[in-house]
Amino acid sequence: MAQLGAEPALVCCVGQDMNGKILRSTLKEMQVDVSLMKEKVGCATGTAMVLVTEDGERRTFSVKGAHSTLSKEDVPSLECLSKECQAISLASLFSMPEWEADGLLEYLKEA
Repeated sequence: MAQLGAEPALVCCVGQDMNGKILRSTLKEMQVDVSLMKEKVGCATGTAMVLVTEDGERRTFSVKGAHSTLSKEDVPSLECLSKECQAISLASLFSMPEWEADGLLEYLKEA
């Protein structure tokens, strides 16, 4: 998105581990706003491996991590988002049980 001239930001939770540090550093180098990334103590950064077969089928293997702890407190209110915000993309929608149980549906309706 940044290479196309947009100003993307990422809201997520990572662990205080090497994977979290690499993710934050790499995204920052790619001009992604990482100020909304939260570090969770005692959690590892979630990881996934995607295998693609010769016919294009994908097989995904993932390990839960800090991303599954994303909650209402970790997400900026819609009023706090820039008025220039034109899109919100939710990846791993079904990997956010804490937020799903506490306000995700209301947030999406308001967005």
